[in-house]
Order: sequence, then structure tokens, then C-alpha cells
Amino acid sequence: MKKRVWMIGIILIILIVIVIGGIYYKYVYPYSGNAPEITQEELECGTYYGQYNQKKPGTPDNWVHDGEGTMSATWHAPSNTNSPMDCNEEPPLIGGCAGVSLEYLQECCDNWALENDILHIQCVGEWEIKNNQCSWKCN
Repeated sequence: MKKRVWMIGIILIILIVIVIGGIYYKYVYPYSGNAPEITQEELECGTYYGQYNQKKPGTPDNWVHDGEGTMSATWHAPSNTNSPMDCNEEPPLIGGCAGVSLEYLQECCDNWALENDILHIQCVGEWEIKNNQCSWKCN
């Protein structure tokens, strides 16, 4: 009986150590001192993406964190309402196809045209990006 109690106790201690180690490995270890410095662009923009434990060295002390646990969590200046995406140097593509790989460009521009009741000339052709927007090109 005493042997069984000892074995259960040892197993519980091992499980607790495994759980604590897993939590440390998942949430603390990846960001312990190896985060990159904040860039000049991020400082000028006033924001960057990151979880609470991903605050970059050099981030001003008055910056606040929003959106913990989401893909859009940010560190930002208190009065900043920008998203890091708002600070892209390239203007977004008209049609919402910014960042779409070339293999999906045709589908993206087709969907944009349908949603906005935009017709393209009835000719054989394909979408291209012209003047930063989806544009139909006849072959």
C-alpha cells in the first residue's frame, strides 16, 4: 500500500514538472532575450505586431499592448490608432488583392470585379496589375 502511494506521488510530481516545462517552453523560452530590436520604421509607424511577451528591446516604455492572444496583437504608442499594415510603403492594391501571390491573382481580381459589379471587356485575356489595381488585359 505504501509503495503504491509513493508511486502515485512520484508520477504526479513528474506530470507537474512536464506541464510546467511545457508552459515555460511554449510561452517564455522563445522570447527570452532573443527578440530583435525595434526598427526605425516601427518607431516611426508607432506600432508593430507582437504578443505581450514579444515586446522588442528598444520599445518606448509608454507603449501599450492590445489584442493578446490574437493574430493581430500589437505593441503601439498610446495615441496611435494605426495598424502595422497602415505603414506599408506600397499603397494597397485596389481590389483588395495586396499580397496575393501570382497564382491566385486571377481569382482574386475576378472576385473583386464580381463583388463591385465591374465588367471587363468580353475578350480572351487575363487580369494584370496596372497602376496599382486589377486591370483586364485582352490577349
